[in-house]
Amino acid sequence: MENQKLPSKPIKSTGKSGKKFTIFIFLLLIAAGIVYFLTISSVQTITKIRDLSIILFVFESIIICFFLIILIIQFSILINLIQNEIKPILKTTKETVNHIKGTVEFLGDNMVEPVIQTNSKIAGFTKIISSLKSGIINKKGR
Repeated sequence: MENQKLPSKPIKSTGKSGKKFTIFIFLLLIAAGIVYFLTISSVQTITKIRDLSIILFVFESIIICFFLIILIIQFSILINLIQNEIKPILKTTKETVNHIKGTVEFLGDNMVEPVIQTNSKIAGFTKIISSLKSGIINKKGR
């Protein structure tokens, strides 16, 4: 009994939440470092950082406008595709379905119904013959 081991429970790793927490702490330390740097910096350094930030924001705005123009072009291509490619395909598909529906109705009226009527008449005739046979057999047996 002394050597018997208790079953161990698997340890669940924190996974994504641990990574998120680590990234949050890292970004918090970077922000604290930037604040510290700005507090000990001179006015000229802060002015240079401000000018550099303005340049970066303008550059970012230009990139965003470029991607917005690309997005608008892609939407116009998509709308053109829907109007000129998809609508005609849907129209011909609808016409095909209506044609098939007419074909099925025609076959039902001209092929299936006569076959069903013929089969029901044959079944009725067979039932009459079997009834007559059983009546003749019963009369012979008496």
